[in-house]
Amino acid sequence: MKILILDADQFSSALLTKTLSSYAYSVDVATHQSAGLSLTKAYTYDLIIAAVTLPHGDGIEFCQHLRAQGKSTPVLLLTAEQTRDRMAGALDAGADDYVTKPLDLVEVMARVRALLRRKDLSLVPPAMTWGDLCLNPVVPEVTYRGHLLTLTPKEYGLLELFLQNPQRVFSRSAILDRIWPADVSPMEGTVTNHIKELRQKLKAVGMTTDLIETVYGLGYRLNPPPLALAPELPSRSPATALPATQPIMPAAFPQTTRVMIVDADRATLEAVHYLLCPWGIEVTRLHQPETFWRVLPQAQPQLLILNLELLTFNSLHLCHQIRQDPVWGDLPILAMTAHHDPESVQRLFASGVDDFVSQPLVGPELVTRVISRLERVRWQQQLDRRLPTQLPPVPPPITPVTGPNPVLEAAGKSAVYANILLVDDQPNNLRVLSAILAGHGYKVRKASNGEDALEAIASQPPNLILLDIKMPGMNGYEVCAALQTNVATRTIPVLFLSALDDPADKMKAFTVGGADYITKPFQAEEVLARIKYQLILQQQQRQLTIRNEQLLTVRTALQESEAQFRHAFAALTVGVGWVGSADRWLKVNPALCHRLGYSATELLTIPITAIIEPVDQPLWQQQLQQIWQATILTSQLKLRWQVKGDRTALVQVNLTLVQDSEQQPLYVLVQCQPLSDRHFSPPASS
Repeated sequence: MKILILDADQFSSALLTKTLSSYAYSVDVATHQSAGLSLTKAYTYDLIIAAVTLPHGDGIEFCQHLRAQGKSTPVLLLTAEQTRDRMAGALDAGADDYVTKPLDLVEVMARVRALLRRKDLSLVPPAMTWGDLCLNPVVPEVTYRGHLLTLTPKEYGLLELFLQNPQRVFSRSAILDRIWPADVSPMEGTVTNHIKELRQKLKAVGMTTDLIETVYGLGYRLNPPPLALAPELPSRSPATALPATQPIMPAAFPQTTRVMIVDADRATLEAVHYLLCPWGIEVTRLHQPETFWRVLPQAQPQLLILNLELLTFNSLHLCHQIRQDPVWGDLPILAMTAHHDPESVQRLFASGVDDFVSQPLVGPELVTRVISRLERVRWQQQLDRRLPTQLPPVPPPITPVTGPNPVLEAAGKSAVYANILLVDDQPNNLRVLSAILAGHGYKVRKASNGEDALEAIASQPPNLILLDIKMPGMNGYEVCAALQTNVATRTIPVLFLSALDDPADKMKAFTVGGADYITKPFQAEEVLARIKYQLILQQQQRQLTIRNEQLLTVRTALQESEAQFRHAFAALTVGVGWVGSADRWLKVNPALCHRLGYSATELLTIPITAIIEPVDQPLWQQQLQQIWQATILTSQLKLRWQVKGDRTALVQVNLTLVQDSEQQPLYVLVQCQPLSDRHFSPPASS
């Protein structure tokens, strides 16, 4: 990232330059207002640090001029004044924050990071990833599969530039402007050399795919990241196999997977499109909500993402309409909302919303929720496919009770609908959650620290885990990561329940394998809804696994039966064949070929009427038509067939219609047996 320091105090600007450079920021320095404005016109900066006191003007006037030019670059003011009115005027003039002198470098860097995060609206996480490569600008450091890379500031700046702008091509001159200070003028070949050295360092740590693509005649850009494929029924992988901020996801979806997002903010539309495209998801972006019903049939989405904060549109009313629509009533809806109070959450779910994400958006959280919803849709579609009737029934799902249940009450609430483990070091939280869950039919176990939780899971794996993050000893992140390394526990859904509300905390939760994240203070409706969803998702995967095993058993049995049939079909002494609707043989056995004197290839390429005497062809056509129309199912007739070699044989033919399970005709089974050898006529003499 590139930062401009506007300060006439040489000591202060030198100190800031040294500190920012140590964090791999590229720094330019200007000493008066006009020079600062000239630099902002010539270069693009991610942040400006400006002193209030400047020669020939001040930092507040600089902010006013900058905003008048339409630039929204964040500005951090440095001031020795602490008067409230003066600072209020500075913020009104367009400054984003201020810090007082003498400078506390720890405070300065914290405010710098906060302004840079605010600039990105939290749609792009603080740490950036490309496959197994992770760049963390907070530290700053770059790792590949957990191994730390030693990069020069320029190499770090190049990597950060491409990761921040994945679809943009940068010329060499543009890279010089973004990475090198304004008072340094290297040749464009310098860029080529640094990119070459960066590629070599990445290759040295095991990266086989080239991160940076050379666009000949234009410059350089970021290659698409490699996608790690997962099995058809995805299970969570060990956390150590993933980059530090990459959410655990299944394989990329087929190209027919479609998502529709409705939001008046074009920046959000583009950000969601950017986040979902790497997973093979086609995103329809709609910034005019009033055209929703016209666009919906064209988009044909499997999931709808809807912003509930639209100022000129009643989004909750739209959810009601969707649920009442006979065609789209089952369309999953993922809402984006900034309101999490109990009344809002209750209205949200009552309107028909399936799930929601908090605003401002956190990239990994959004992607995780979208893909888990799409996985549920995909598994349900596979479960709905017609299966052979002889398959045994699938066991009933684990279903939580959502209201009064006479059976449960009669059994003294002894019926177990799901086994949930609560892990929290606060006794009050355990007590409240236990009461809520037990009242809805769940069997609840409790643990007050991470070590006890792992012991409880090992002794009896639960169906779901509600896990706090900040605990003495082993924290929630470490517990979840440990579960991911064990094949027996990695598929247990983990719902983080924490008071930590920073996007980085949520991002880390999804990184280590969390299935969901709920912020304290929690709302009972939200907790119950998210638990129910995870259990349904888990049950669908279980059902699909059972169905796949059943289908495999049936397939094996069919293959064995088919092998036995082929052997018996070939060994029959009676001529047998299958006739299709086009009056041609579909299959013939050796006995039929022997009787007629033709090879199987010859019989399959000629119409049947070609071997029937013309006088008998009307009878054959009549009987065959009645069989195909199911007027009759069997027929027996005598026909004179032309045997190869100009002979004629009198043959008894039995016809039988073969139908599928829905009584639709498949083929006609034809059995042919000569009445006697004396019925065969010798070839006619010439």
